[in-house]
Amino acid sequence: MAVLSVPITLDKQRNLKFGFRAMIALEDLTGKAFFEIIQDLQDLENVKISKIRDVIWAALIHEDKELTLEQTTDILDQGNCMDLVGKLMEAVNLALDEPEGNAQAGATEKDQKAKVTPA
Repeated sequence: MAVLSVPITLDKQRNLKFGFRAMIALEDLTGKAFFEIIQDLQDLENVKISKIRDVIWAALIHEDKELTLEQTTDILDQGNCMDLVGKLMEAVNLALDEPEGNAQAGATEKDQKAKVTPA
């Protein structure tokens, strides 16, 4: 099964993808379980910016295995922050096969916004 990615414009067009490589890299970086990290993201009033950066880094390493946290910070400075967390959660939902909203609306959004990339 292929893992779906979500396009996002940062310094250039990129694709957020949460395959096993991203999930494991994020757990290794933070020492926390992937699902705990994702749950933390949903509390926007208390989430640390560095955690958002860490999650974005993990979601981008499929495109650039040498990407560093510092480079990711620079990339984020060039993007649209308002769209960021929504796109992150969309990518997580696609990876976990959990449609956003109701199942029919989520499937339509997947078809329109996501592209299939190799796992």
